[in-house]
Amino acid sequence: MPIDCFDPVDSFRLDFKDPERFVTSIPGGKFGALSLARRTFKARVQSVHLGHDLAVRSLNIENGIVFRSELTGRNPPSTVYILPSVLGNAALLDGREISGRSIASRIEGHTPLLRTYGPHEVGTVTIIRESLRRAAAALIGRDYGALLLSPATTIEADPAPLSRLNALYREASELLTFFSPKELGGTALPGVEVLRDRIVTALVSSLVVSPLKPDHMARQLQTISMAKIDRFIEENLHSPFGLHELCENTGLALRTVEVIVRSRTGMSPVGYIRHRRLANVRRNLLNPDRHTAVTRVALDNGFLHLGRFSIQYRQVYGESPIVTLRRIRGY
Repeated sequence: MPIDCFDPVDSFRLDFKDPERFVTSIPGGKFGALSLARRTFKARVQSVHLGHDLAVRSLNIENGIVFRSELTGRNPPSTVYILPSVLGNAALLDGREISGRSIASRIEGHTPLLRTYGPHEVGTVTIIRESLRRAAAALIGRDYGALLLSPATTIEADPAPLSRLNALYREASELLTFFSPKELGGTALPGVEVLRDRIVTALVSSLVVSPLKPDHMARQLQTISMAKIDRFIEENLHSPFGLHELCENTGLALRTVEVIVRSRTGMSPVGYIRHRRLANVRRNLLNPDRHTAVTRVALDNGFLHLGRFSIQYRQVYGESPIVTLRRIRGY
């Protein structure tokens, strides 16, 4: 039986030496694989669910392979966005040569065929279409029907947003290294929702470019808009949010937010939000109660990778977070 894209299954990571067992483990359809190498078949399938409407999956294959798919789905309908050559290796998708800049969209009923020539990684981002429509409306200013009306396309995406999407795909894929499937499926990690939002934002940006219209009252409007941005961030520091929700709640398009925040702060919007979250962590650690712990404070403020968080904190404040807490507590 095919597994639906959003059946309530846990995130997982599985390794295989048998092509048949490999293909029957992949959610979202019926699959087949023909190994093109004589040596032992080795592959890994991994799925990370980031909320009820988005899943990030990866297929790592050690040998050349012909991989066929028959995508299935149920309501609500979803679209699979394929990063067919994450490592940049040569491959063919539906007979077309692809590169590391390629992104393809497929929906239920489509039967993509991928041929690889050696070690290869395929990434996918599967999202419920209504969630994508709402995200596009918030980020671009309209729902941008082309995102949904042409779901069987392969494009060479703009390098900058696609590079961000690939990096976020990698970050999501690495979560199973640090957290158990049960932890990822619960509500104890606000940073998961932040990561989901960043992936959706990068996906929309990879698919469509929306130039910012010139405005003769730019300075006055920037001041008003920056106040909206700051107010939303301050009111939601203890909530998991990203650029999608910021745009949706301020009524500002993503490109507008990017221009305003960079011109006012010299930072990217993501960097500015991170800076504000670090400042909130700092406040928490400087005003601890007997239950305050660095790990809990970091997770509550949306930081998933604690090592990276500690480095970022030290870069800003010149000491590690644990040193801050110990100093305040007097030991």
